[in-house]
Amino acid sequence: MATPVRNAFGGRLRVAVSGGAALDPNVERALVGLGVPLVEGYGLTEAAPVVAATSPDDNLPGAAGRPLQGIDVRLSPEGELLVRSPAVMKGYWQDEARTVQALDPDGWLFTGDLAEIGEGRIFIRGRLNETIALSTGEKLNPNLVEAEIMRDPLFEQVAVIGESRAFAAALIVLDCKQWSRLGQNEGVAFDEPNTPAVKKKILARIGRLLAAMPRHAQIRAVHLSLTPWTIEEGLITPTFKIKREALQHRFSAQIDALYSAHR
Repeated sequence: MATPVRNAFGGRLRVAVSGGAALDPNVERALVGLGVPLVEGYGLTEAAPVVAATSPDDNLPGAAGRPLQGIDVRLSPEGELLVRSPAVMKGYWQDEARTVQALDPDGWLFTGDLAEIGEGRIFIRGRLNETIALSTGEKLNPNLVEAEIMRDPLFEQVAVIGESRAFAAALIVLDCKQWSRLGQNEGVAFDEPNTPAVKKKILARIGRLLAAMPRHAQIRAVHLSLTPWTIEEGLITPTFKIKREALQHRFSAQIDALYSAHR
């Protein structure tokens, strides 16, 4: 099977580079296992743009790689990745206010990305401004929770919510083919996924996926849909990242109903 996969890339592939968004570690393991010479990189325009990268002989799935030569990295107390190098910008053109927010006096660039650093490798864990603070004072990274839920093919799109609420909940778009089989087994009409019995099973399924996560990161309520969120509606970006605020506005009534039912 490995040869046909490599041939699908043209047969003379020297290296394939993944960037722009996180690559699912399971996808990466599968491709590397099939002999695809895959590497992954991380960066941002303000750093011109590559900060770190893996290599064919040093490729740990889930890691964004090691900093390139001449690039210093460290973490802020909040876990934000900071970058300093000769390649980092001097500032934003004619925008002193944004420049002051992005660069400290010592030249460290605030990337806005939450990260971990282990054995010289950078692991990106999400965006700092997307951290959800529950009303209990506990915080969670919705990107990590969403990534775990998306491991199940039943779930096509996921948005974790809960800012200033007592617990985390999720808006979920179901994969129609997967849901059709599940709905038939449960004796539920295709266009009625939000029945109490179905939600109970979905929450149990999600609970198994999130078993290793802390209690406050567990999903306690869900709203299910069969209509994918689109770029045209302004609910996802051109790179298919969800727009959390736009989704919360669109589904405000459903979200209020979720939390009202758990009072």
